[in-house]
Amino acid sequence: MYYMIIWIITLSIRPKESFMNIRVVIEFDEETHSYSAVCPELPGCASFGDTEDEAFQNVKEAHVY
Repeated sequence: MYYMIIWIITLSIRPKESFMNIRVVIEFDEETHSYSAVCPELPGCASFGDTEDEAFQNVKEAHVY
């Protein structure tokens, strides 16, 4: 079984200055039994987690730093 979840989130590019909507694509990998999260508009911005929420939180942290 394969499925993909796409979330649209609003992230600050610079604290309190400007905001933009960023797509977060979350996919489940049956081999590793984990979730990957990727921001297509931000090259190299990707993360993973054991749950959808953990992958989402991790990619938010990857974007900020």
